[in-house]
Amino acid sequence: MPDLANQLRDFGEDRTSGSSQLVRQARLMLQQALREWADAAPSDFRERWEPWLRALVGAHPSLASLRNLANRAALILETSGYDPRSREHLLEMLAQWDEEAAARLSALAQHARCLFPVRGPVLVYSQSGSVLEILKEARRHAVTLEAICSEGRPKYEGREMARKLVEAGIAVRVLTDAALFDTVPEAGMVLVGADAFLPGAFVNKVGTASLFHLACLFDVARYVASTEDKCLPAALARQFEIESRDPAEVWAERPEGVTVHNRYFDRTPLELCTAIVTETGIHTPASFRSRVGEAQVARALAIPP
Repeated sequence: MPDLANQLRDFGEDRTSGSSQLVRQARLMLQQALREWADAAPSDFRERWEPWLRALVGAHPSLASLRNLANRAALILETSGYDPRSREHLLEMLAQWDEEAAARLSALAQHARCLFPVRGPVLVYSQSGSVLEILKEARRHAVTLEAICSEGRPKYEGREMARKLVEAGIAVRVLTDAALFDTVPEAGMVLVGADAFLPGAFVNKVGTASLFHLACLFDVARYVASTEDKCLPAALARQFEIESRDPAEVWAERPEGVTVHNRYFDRTPLELCTAIVTETGIHTPASFRSRVGEAQVARALAIPP
């Protein structure tokens, strides 16, 4: 098994996996760290754990579910002084994480069934496990679907989304990112995932806010779907940052004098949404705001990574 440092490097360089896949990788690394440092005294364990945990969160600073998982893990250890018993308790919690995540995703897809059938294709943007599960669930119930998605430059995660949709028996039309906006008037709905819910907004691939504004103009239904482990309470939301990445992903050999901005995400106001779909139901923007509340922040994460 690769050492934790190499895994963390590879984790930070992963720009194509969806948020659920990334959180699963993080969960596996947390388990490995707990086992590798099992014999460390509490003070030694803490000395290794806290900077490593901040580096894990910092590898994907726009991923709310990762920040929430890390915060929950840190609180378990901090409240009991990092003793071996609390580490075992954390391992038990992590062992159940995938099962709980699968149950949340299934419940979300069940709630979304009332959105179908829909007149016109479903316009999706970027890769999303929640969107994929919703469309697969609709297809399982004999709903005829066509999806429109874009390539998802610079890492082309939209192509991976298209491949998964086709494997589920869903017809897919793939366009360049810019051309996707031309298809809004014909869409039956716009359906996207989220990397984070902040007070008053959600975060998704850059371009989502413009897509929702355009869909509003054409009166096309606009849904964001994600599980509520993406909700960042105010204390954690204050640490949240929209990450930018290596300009070389966009243009490796650019001429001198050209500046490339490679911003991955943007914020879309909740009021632009027709509704928000989560494992607890379908919410209006007004009712969903109360679900993004306050929470205790672990000491290890109190300083932004």
